[in-house]
Amino acid sequence: MKLVQKHCGTKNTYMIKDEGLYVTKSQAFLKKETFVPYEKITKEKHYISQNSSIFIILLILLTIIFLLITDYNNIKSFLGDIIKTLPIYALLVYMYLYYKQDKILIECSNQSFIHIFKDKPDLHYVEDFMEKLITHRDTYLKNKYTNTIYSVNIEDYKYKLVNLLHENIINEDEYNILIKEYYDKEKKELNKIGFKEL
Repeated sequence: MKLVQKHCGTKNTYMIKDEGLYVTKSQAFLKKETFVPYEKITKEKHYISQNSSIFIILLILLTIIFLLITDYNNIKSFLGDIIKTLPIYALLVYMYLYYKQDKILIECSNQSFIHIFKDKPDLHYVEDFMEKLITHRDTYLKNKYTNTIYSVNIEDYKYKLVNLLHENIINEDEYNILIKEYYDKEKKELNKIGFKEL
């Protein structure tokens, strides 16, 4: 599944793949691609509303300064002042629109976040994308770590299964079955090479 979000000259593309999330951020001539493996993506989500009141204050201050220094008697000077300040107003309005967007932050295990606009293209589509991302993540982790690798140490295997248990990817019954399967398989492997139980 793909999520494309366009906002104020930037384009962010999020692609759910087999082993993780591909994120591409494009702006003008810059393009940055990132791959986030499912092992690093947590289920923790934070909803934030960006506070952009500073830009409103700057607009008000700029307007007050403009009104104080303008010579209203000279119409040419007045129009010239308006033209000079238009780029600054445009920049502040652009920054206000860019930073006022509500975002969802998906927490990663390395203390970083994946930033997703909450309502681009719309809230329903974003929530559906988030749900599919977590489902893909859970399925991937469950398939990867519940396929018993008998060459690994039992403690390492238990540690991985405990993480899956804490993340609610597997339940306690599944955990116990997987541990039993590990010991049963290990016992068979030892019997094959001639080790007998004491």
